Amino acid sequence: MKLFEKSTLSLFFIVTALFACEDNDSVPKENPNPNPNPIEEESTTIVASNVSTSIDEYRVEGESIVVVEAESSNASAIQFEIANQSPENAVQIDKDSGQITVLDASAFQYRINPTIDGEIKLIAGEESKNIEFEIEVLDIKNLVTTIAGTTTPGLVDGMGTDARFNTPAAICIDKDDTIYIADFLNHAIRKMTPDGTVTTLAGTGVQGRANGPGDSASFATPQGIAVDLNGNIFVSDASNHLIRKITPSGVVSTLAGNGRAGFSDGNGINASFNVPEGIITDSEGNVFVADRENHRIRKITPNGDVTTYAGEESGFVDGNREVARLSKPFALEIDDEDNLYVVGIGRNPGDGFGNYRIRKISKDGSVSTIEVKNEMGQDIHILTMDLTITNDGTLYFADLSVREGNFYKVTPQGEFVIVAGNNGAELIDGIGTAASFSGVRGTDVDSEGNIYGVDFLNHVVRKIVLD
Repeated sequence: MKLFEKSTLSLFFIVTALFACEDNDSVPKENPNPNPNPIEEESTTIVASNVSTSIDEYRVEGESIVVVEAESSNASAIQFEIANQSPENAVQIDKDSGQITVLDASAFQYRINPTIDGEIKLIAGEESKNIEFEIEVLDIKNLVTTIAGTTTPGLVDGMGTDARFNTPAAICIDKDDTIYIADFLNHAIRKMTPDGTVTTLAGTGVQGRANGPGDSASFATPQGIAVDLNGNIFVSDASNHLIRKITPSGVVSTLAGNGRAGFSDGNGINASFNVPEGIITDSEGNVFVADRENHRIRKITPNGDVTTYAGEESGFVDGNREVARLSKPFALEIDDEDNLYVVGIGRNPGDGFGNYRIRKISKDGSVSTIEVKNEMGQDIHILTMDLTITNDGTLYFADLSVREGNFYKVTPQGEFVIVAGNNGAELIDGIGTAASFSGVRGTDVDSEGNIYGVDFLNHVVRKIVLD
């Protein structure tokens, strides 16, 4: 072959190959990775911390507690719900705002639920997150509330403040925390159950001295009331000069006294009293009476025998109970060891000083004076219409010498401390000295250590939750 022919043939093959390459590049090919760098949709992140706060006890339904702070990474709306809580149904949360509020006000009591806690679920789009919450319930010290009656006097049964009293003079509480009230100017005995229901146990609202079923029996200005371990009620029927007994079913009888003012020991109606006021029972079923105008403490045994337990003529003398002297004793209390505590007003003939003292009659029969001193170590003479004692030996009473009566306590060491009251005379509930009273007379303590008093010029029953 000639050299020219070889060159021509080589050029042909080169050109053909070039066109073949161009044809192959022009054919679309399937790309195994059509989007090698995709833009992913951003996921939602919920940012929120656990919630911890505190609130005073005794709140009201719907009251605000705290707002849960939370946000989402893409500004999506967050909704809130309670996932779980203990106790159940104590709080609720607004699904849009995260506001936690009180649902069950009764759950907010320090002695019942010192802490309310649980979990909150937060939801934003398809994302959710649980956080924990804890609410510490703070113990309110010396909270005063009105639990029954209003400032308008009357004889009306009902729930709590729907009921009406007329200058209630004395109060006692049984082992089941049922409250009994000597309703002075209604000449009746009222009963208040723990749920706040007030009924008339005995008395018609009209002064009298009839025995029988509660709704037909009558009294004349009852001024003292006590209950024994069997649920029997004992009443100092002051203007009738009688000691009355009411069975748990409401039947009224005369335990002691002949209905005439006088002084004589004896059994049942053979004995006589002169304006009996304070009354208390001991662990053996004996009844003790502050026989005011006779200046004596009388004792009535379960079979009705009346004797003089302490006191002689009017005076202010400590010593053995048979020779000790009291002056117009009108209030009684008893402790767990059956020691008696006596309050009298009267005067001390020796120095003319007000005999506003608390006396103690020990189980062994000795009479002594409880010394109450202020911060300067000076004796304090009080005017109180009643007193009560708690398990630790602390005495509580309202001192009427300070306008209408602040509540005080005297510790076993003799320390004199204000509990509640601001020297005012209005009906004001509140904590400690923010509250005010208008003449508290009878007082008693319940099984949880709360103090109750009848605010007789305000015609109501008050409760003090202590520290």
